[in-house]
Parts: sequence; structure tokens; C-alpha cells
Amino acid sequence: MKRRKNGSLFNRRAIEIRRPRDSVKAMTTMSFSTPVASNRIVGRTLLLLLMALLLESPAFALEPIGLVGPPTHPNYLVPVNPQAREYQKAIEDLLAGRWGDGTMIYANSPYTGRDFAVSVWNRGSLNEESESANRCFITLVEISPGERGQAIKKRDINVPIDTEFAVAAQRAWANMLLKTRFPTSRYLGADGCQTEFSVWIRGLGGVYGQLWCPSEGLPKELMEIGFALADYCNTPESERDEKRKKLILRLNDFATSAAAST
Repeated sequence: MKRRKNGSLFNRRAIEIRRPRDSVKAMTTMSFSTPVASNRIVGRTLLLLLMALLLESPAFALEPIGLVGPPTHPNYLVPVNPQAREYQKAIEDLLAGRWGDGTMIYANSPYTGRDFAVSVWNRGSLNEESESANRCFITLVEISPGERGQAIKKRDINVPIDTEFAVAAQRAWANMLLKTRFPTSRYLGADGCQTEFSVWIRGLGGVYGQLWCPSEGLPKELMEIGFALADYCNTPESERDEKRKKLILRLNDFATSAAAST
């Protein structure tokens, strides 16, 4: 009985000793398996924190959108900046309403004093069938820049033209100005001429576009047509008929090219 009792005691003690070992084993197993998942969570959290810090860093901060690269020469006109046309507005005021069927304001370097505006306009509507005299005109105003955006008128000429001539000008200007859009790269330079074009289009009203120093493509051609209209105003009346025919053909060809441009 004693041996059995001692054996029972021994066995009971052995069981009591093994139980803690089993618990330690289980805890040890848990200690080696649980950190794998927790380490992943910690790692992802640290990664997100690092990304947030990098995005907030000045080196990775978002910058304002701007046009970069050297100036290009787009084959279209760009919108007019209403906050940067004080001088053009002063020139437009000198036209005193003589505007509508195609106007070009040419502003060269302020040191040349060769600025001018040439404008085709009419007293009524180009849709009217009346061919009354002195209804359509080309106006040439020669200007010198004054102080603080002022324009000083040097010379003012009104030359009567017929409706066919006026319609040809309006169609040329309208087809070009309808393609006006913002550029995708820089187009402004530090100095040089600035050309602004405008026209009245039924259903839209006054439409404006401009370009700095047109040197190629349709903008250059339209600027050259503007110079040709100014030259027409300075041509003696006896020589105007031949120039009129050439200008109308030129305007019609330009209107077709501008309408087909992209």
C-alpha cells in the first residue's frame, strides 16, 4: 500500500510537472507563430507612414502646372488674357465702335512707334442685300504707345469697301478664331510684336485670339493679310480695284485653309 501510495504521489507529481511543461510548449509555439502576422501589420503601417512623410516632403510635393520648354510657334491663335491687354483696350477705344468684321491690333516693341490697328466693319449687317454706298469700311489707325497702357492716335483713315470684300474678311477671321485654344507648350518670348485678332460671329458675339510674334503657318499668314489691308488703305483710289480682287481671293483661300486646319 505504501509503495502504491508513493507511486500515486509520484505519478501525481509527475503529472503536475508535465502540465506546466505543456503550457510552456504551447506558449512557446504561440510566441513563434503570432509575431509573423503582427510583423506584417507593423511593416505595412511603417510603409504607409513612410509614404505619407515622403508626400509631405518638399522634394515630393506637387507643383503648380505650368508650360515649360523653349517657345514654340503654334499654328493657331491662343486666348486673350483679359488682365494683360490694357494697351490693346486703349487702341480698341480709338476705333470707337468701328469693329466687327475682322480686326487686327499690331503692337511692336514700344521703342518703334509703329503700332496700328486695321479693322473691317459695317454700319448695318452683312446679311442685308442692300448695296448702299458707304456701308462697309476698312479703318486704319496708326498709334504710338503712351504711358501706363495709353494709346496715342497719330493717323485715322476710313476707306469704303463693298459687301463682298467685308464678307471675305469676316469669313477669314472667323474661321481662324474658331480654332483658338490654349497651347500645350510655351509660346511667349521676352520681346517682339504682339498681334491680337477679333471678329463678331453670329451666335457667339465677339471672339478674340492673339499670338506673340507669328513667324509661320496660318497665324503669320493672317498677320500678313492684316498688313495687306493696312496697305490697301494707303493705296491711291485709282489703284485699289486691282488690289481688291487679289485681297478677296487671298481672304477666301485663307478661310478655306483655316477651316480645314486642326
